[in-house]
Amino acid sequence: MNLHFTLPHSPGFILDYLSDPVKFVRVHPLIHRMDPAGSQEYTVYEKTKLLGWIPYTFSYRAFIQSDAVSGTVHIRAVIQGMVRIRMDFQISPSESGSIVDEQVEIQSVLPVGPFMYPLIRKTHQKMFDRIAAADIISARTP
Repeated sequence: MNLHFTLPHSPGFILDYLSDPVKFVRVHPLIHRMDPAGSQEYTVYEKTKLLGWIPYTFSYRAFIQSDAVSGTVHIRAVIQGMVRIRMDFQISPSESGSIVDEQVEIQSVLPVGPFMYPLIRKTHQKMFDRIAAADIISARTP
């Protein structure tokens, strides 16, 4: 799945939100905690609702690699040992700020794609909306 976002911030500002676990948790709608588990490795704690109403909390390992020079962030996660997710973000400058192109790939023996792709699309739209508003929110916070 390919996603495309336009934000009113510099590539460095966006890269910082995608690669800093504290900032990432602040803007991600489902992830509520990330604990360091090694070099570029984190235990991620996520809350969601199955079938839209059944609360479900789980954790998984994720690797985050970023490169400010190329404007890239790569995230790899393995959920429950059965679902592998690859997310690659390319952040490029634009006249109005930045363009983020995201590629998401899910690999699993389970038929989770029809459920997970729309969830990721919706979640990441909210996440990038929050990053777009981040400087406004920061200015209001004492």
